[in-house]
Amino acid sequence: MNEEITINIRPVDPNNNPALPNSFNLPPWVMGSDLEIQVNPMVSVLDLHGIIEQSKEDLEASDSTSRNKFISRHRLQLRVNGKAVVPSKENWTLRRLGIYNNMIIQVEPTVSGDWYWHSKDYYEEQFMTKVLEVLRSRTTTPKAIALSELSILVGFIPPPIQSNLKAFLRRYPEKVHIYCDF
Repeated sequence: MNEEITINIRPVDPNNNPALPNSFNLPPWVMGSDLEIQVNPMVSVLDLHGIIEQSKEDLEASDSTSRNKFISRHRLQLRVNGKAVVPSKENWTLRRLGIYNNMIIQVEPTVSGDWYWHSKDYYEEQFMTKVLEVLRSRTTTPKAIALSELSILVGFIPPPIQSNLKAFLRRYPEKVHIYCDF
């Protein structure tokens, strides 16, 4: 009777959306792709924390290039249908909370920026790929572009990078040539 259900774990950071600082009306910043796990609907929320922690550790162990530290179950906050699961309901089962098959559960750090779903290297590679795609898509010659225009085209810098666009691009002189024109 208690067959397993599939739930999607979506890592977000609601207070760390870099699109606009100090804006509470923005959607949360999604840290990475969803993690699909299969669980029994009769497990408690506390047990789900442990399952998420173990699934993430297994995922990191299978990726030999990853240098991400594990995510502690004590640093997870779950959101179901946009509402945080309060500590008094952490002993409830998933069925009692109304979690059903193919549902998306948001997982966020208890303190904004406390952990990230992937390593810093992952976010840097993804952002650099995005910058290079924007630069390659330009049809004008020469392919020079002002940093202010480039920052609008690529969007925000993910929070783990913690630098501005100019400082980030200077770390990759083999990919991007930067010059100052006074």
